[in-house]
Amino acid sequence: MRQLSFFTLFLVTTLLIINGCDDALNPKGPLDKKMAVYSILSNKSDTQYVRIYATYDPAGFNPLENTSDTPIQDATVKLSQSTTTFQFKDTTLQRQDETRYSSRIAAYILNAFKVQPGKLYTLSVSSPTYGQTSATITLPGKGSIKIANTDLLRDPWYAEDNIELEITIADITKGFFVRFFLDYDYYDKNKGWIEQHLEIPITLLSAGTINDYRATYPRLIARTSDPLIRIIQPGKEPRETASFFNNVYRRMIKLVRAAHHPDDLRMKRVVFQLIQAEPQLYNYYSIVSGFQDASSIRIDKPDYTNLNGALGLFGGYTQDTVSVSVPDTLGFGK
Repeated sequence: MRQLSFFTLFLVTTLLIINGCDDALNPKGPLDKKMAVYSILSNKSDTQYVRIYATYDPAGFNPLENTSDTPIQDATVKLSQSTTTFQFKDTTLQRQDETRYSSRIAAYILNAFKVQPGKLYTLSVSSPTYGQTSATITLPGKGSIKIANTDLLRDPWYAEDNIELEITIADITKGFFVRFFLDYDYYDKNKGWIEQHLEIPITLLSAGTINDYRATYPRLIARTSDPLIRIIQPGKEPRETASFFNNVYRRMIKLVRAAHHPDDLRMKRVVFQLIQAEPQLYNYYSIVSGFQDASSIRIDKPDYTNLNGALGLFGGYTQDTVSVSVPDTLGFGK
């Protein structure tokens, strides 16, 4: 009886599927017309940008096959801080990669406006065609970098120690990373002295010349310190650490030295940049980058938005720097 009941249920279910499903499978689904807004505020520049697009329905099943950009150019874009509101103007930007789109980038720009660390900002977008959307973020406050041994930066050959940094970050910060640069000038007989801002990587995978090497660089990571530490332990700051390999620093100096005559090279300083991301930017980055590893079996691309009734991102980060001068003969004879 139990075997007969199972066979009967299977037969009935199969007949229902065969007779009832006469619609062709459409993996695309209906088009949900929305705005896609992208803006990342930063104190790195006094110019802020907003890009606004409309969702589109590609001819096939691959959205990357679409070659016609879909900017929304009838929007009113405003940025508010406390009781003051600033309005963006429309502009176009040169596109660096024209592989997919050949038109200039349509955007909205706010000139001569430098955001302030620790402040709250609200982005509002209104389009007669696509409606309204808004989002609010708080930028991270000022951070700091303490270098354990500055003498190691001025002469990395005097010790085998790595370059260790102690970092203080803001309470609102959810992700951060530190970048390491070497600034130098080299002389070109046709152009004179040329400034260079060379990023020192975390690791060197291969190194032929200063113009031909492969390397890995710091990436945005989640904070590990407790933002409530100031309340739990008054007087204590939330701290993080970062480090760079001394042998990589040495190798990059040697590559620079090998590319220029000693008289045509002036070493100047090293610069550390602390990048602090507020929660919305960190969430967006971690979610859309969550399944990009080579071993993952996932083929979907998760999305994230913090805009009401729209897609995209309104986020922000702050940048703090500290520099240490180095001898202009750094690495000579090494």
